[in-house]
Amino acid sequence: MLFALSDLPLHRRARITRIVGGASCAEGERNLIEIGLEEGKIVEVLHRGLFGNPLAVQSGEHVIAIRRENARFIEVEPLAAGGVQEAAE
Repeated sequence: MLFALSDLPLHRRARITRIVGGASCAEGERNLIEIGLEEGKIVEVLHRGLFGNPLAVQSGEHVIAIRRENARFIEVEPLAAGGVQEAAE
């Protein structure tokens, strides 16, 4: 089951499968890669700010603040808790 990163439940780990829509333009995608959000990365939403903005997203050892509007364009696939998928990170 695929989700937008903006809809991923708190503390649920997921793998980024693709960047879609408005954020897929070359500059937008490059900006996401520069902050550590790219296809194949494992991410986890740690916190949502007041009214849902911004999201605090962990990617590797980094915690990144990203606006919900931008997180909508990042498609993720939740990982099985404690499963083999997570070991592939």
